[in-house]
Amino acid sequence: MRCLSWEQRDQALEKNYDLVINLEDDVETALFIKSVQYGRLFGAYVDGANRMAYSEDSRRWFDLSLISRFGRSEADRLKLLNRRTYQDLIFDGLGFCFQGENYFLPDQIRPAWQVMWQLLRNPVRSGR
Repeated sequence: MRCLSWEQRDQALEKNYDLVINLEDDVETALFIKSVQYGRLFGAYVDGANRMAYSEDSRRWFDLSLISRFGRSEADRLKLLNRRTYQDLIFDGLGFCFQGENYFLPDQIRPAWQVMWQLLRNPVRSGR
């Protein structure tokens, strides 16, 4: 696993990743993701028409967001009905079951929007 601040993002271009996780819904981050070499993307990206989109496996999270494919009103309604935790939505989308695992945080904590998480090398899947 590798965690970089937004200021360190160019270091992400030095490797090829099995999996890149982008939970941000802004165009700047999504455009940067286009320059990263990876096998699989979980999360938001800029599509061929230069619109914000998100991977099918991340829909449980992004269907509740500002870039929801359903539009903001429906996203807000779905958010109100949602009873799942952030961790549960993300883990489930990645094929895992959240069981209270400890967080991995960088040595110097930065605001979430400045941190890009990458999960490397064939993660071990937990049972459901």
